[in-house]
Amino acid sequence: MSNPKKKIIILSLITVVLLGLNYLSFKKTHNKFATVYSGDFARVEGNSIFLHHGAYRAPDSHSSINAELYDVEVLVTPQTEFMKTVWHWPTKKEIGPTGQFDGSIMKQDHLPGSFEELKNKKLNMVVTGSGNIYYSRKFKAKKIEYYDFIYPKD
Repeated sequence: MSNPKKKIIILSLITVVLLGLNYLSFKKTHNKFATVYSGDFARVEGNSIFLHHGAYRAPDSHSSINAELYDVEVLVTPQTEFMKTVWHWPTKKEIGPTGQFDGSIMKQDHLPGSFEELKNKKLNMVVTGSGNIYYSRKFKAKKIEYYDFIYPKD
């Protein structure tokens, strides 16, 4: 095989492989759209929060769009907004003898949160990224919402 023909064949094979990889990457990341990730706190390193066993969600949805659970690294920037919701657990009297209660009786306080507080507590959180974060294992947080509970002393 002459040298120019060999170069053409090699370049053609490389082009086909690159086009295939590009297609698979596009299909994996652009087939679904998610702006939200919710997961369990794992650890903090520097300006990153590592979450595990989480799921991606579409905007304005509480349902996961992926069947598998993923671990991610969330980058905290000076522009990241923190929001904390404090749930006040009902007293035994409010719950009644059945031990069941309507969740709507739980008082909620929506407060500003902080990165410092998250470093000291292992809380579940919901992270909103910018644009499509589906299948991203590392992304910048636009907003981080986390939840804390206050239990009655009775």
